[in-house]
Amino acid sequence: MATDPRSEHNGAMTELACKCGAVYEVIETKGPAHDDRTFRCVLCECELLCAIGPNPTQLHLIRQPEGDRE
Repeated sequence: MATDPRSEHNGAMTELACKCGAVYEVIETKGPAHDDRTFRCVLCECELLCAIGPNPTQLHLIRQPEGDRE
């Protein structure tokens, strides 16, 4: 019987948009958090999120800004 890989996540996943147009999926996983972390956009270095809490948080880039956007 196959297990759904999404079963490791806590609840629904949400999206977070950066001012540059990049869109990230915010994933909270089960397990101990290592440290409080500040996440920055991999494209423009803008601060996106400060993760504080019992569960580790991950950001996954799901959409890059359009090339002709300013």
